[in-house]
Amino acid sequence: MPVTVTFPGKPAVQVKIFLGDCAQTHAGNERPSDLLNGSDSFFPATDTQDGIMFIHRDALSLLSVNAGIEFHEEVYRAETVATRQSARIDVEVELEDGTRIEGIMSYLMPENQRRLQDVLNLEDRFLILRDGDEALLINKRRIARIAPKPVQVQEIAVGED
Repeated sequence: MPVTVTFPGKPAVQVKIFLGDCAQTHAGNERPSDLLNGSDSFFPATDTQDGIMFIHRDALSLLSVNAGIEFHEEVYRAETVATRQSARIDVEVELEDGTRIEGIMSYLMPENQRRLQDVLNLEDRFLILRDGDEALLINKRRIARIAPKPVQVQEIAVGED
């Protein structure tokens, strides 16, 4: 699976990662978020010359992948079924190295746990944002600041009688 990985203070690099046919925590194929939020500290990847390497997941700042890979159809079906428990929020993220990232967080949480803070404090090590056709998996340990984007209010001109 082709992805782009970024380490603090380094330029982004294209690599290929290996995903399983079956995920351990849900039905269907393994997603990049399953790999990054799993228990293994290192995962294999290949560079552009197919040279093997092992990447320490905690050293990553960001992994980006085609959104269709991360957001399978069953995720959308679950969100449709659980619309009363789902939330979407536009956020701005600043990493410890000053990198700024914007995207949309979508999550399913019980009614009394739908605050941004609740999601950020889950045990998952990587936060998932969607930015158009890309899924951005951000290492929470590398986040310096995150905030909801201000809601844009459009003024409507009222016509005179």
